[in-house]
Amino acid sequence: MKIFYSTTSPYSTKVRMAAHYAGLPAESVATDTNADPAELLAANPLGKIPALMTDDGLAVYDSRVIMNYIDRQTRGALY
Repeated sequence: MKIFYSTTSPYSTKVRMAAHYAGLPAESVATDTNADPAELLAANPLGKIPALMTDDGLAVYDSRVIMNYIDRQTRGALY
């Protein structure tokens, strides 16, 4: 799984910390949203971060939704 993030985004930090805490193997991909990278746009058509792309190709975006996804994947490890 990949998490697209920016170092200046507190929401990205929250998501990355949650994935780490939950023990999910997530690759952090630093992303420049101004460049409209194709990989980010595939994960989030709005081009915003954070965005999560699973190994199965499922795209999840918005930090609250990503946090709920992580919680479901870990059977309640976060909440």
